Amino acid sequence: MKSVLRKGIFVMMLVCMVFTLNVFASDTGSGVVRVPENQVFVLAKKGIKRSGKYNYAKITANSVYPDQNYVEDIYTRCLVRLQYGSTVISSEVQLTEGEPRNITIKNSYLHYDTFRINFAGNHPEHSAYIAYSYDGK
Repeated sequence: MKSVLRKGIFVMMLVCMVFTLNVFASDTGSGVVRVPENQVFVLAKKGIKRSGKYNYAKITANSVYPDQNYVEDIYTRCLVRLQYGSTVISSEVQLTEGEPRNITIKNSYLHYDTFRINFAGNHPEHSAYIAYSYDGK
């Protein structure tokens, strides 16, 4: 009888632990991407998971800096957009260095559970590196 009771308690504890896990977890992370001249969008990260609880992802350009030595670092802005495959699922948004932004996902694309981040430079004549962080929300 004791072993049946112990097994029952163990099963109940296991069930409680499984159901308290956040099955709606989202991805967070960071990276660095090089963007070319002419404001061409470049893939920074793909397969980022969304929880589905929010209609946005939080993206921060932690640093924007020249990709050439001996060039004065006056870069402070870049462009970002979210995509699912080749489909653009957000507006193009200008980020300012160090300021987190909520990038809204268009209503008709909220059912996608993953997305990719694409960055572009803010000026057509300059290439740059962008150090970024994200929270898929």
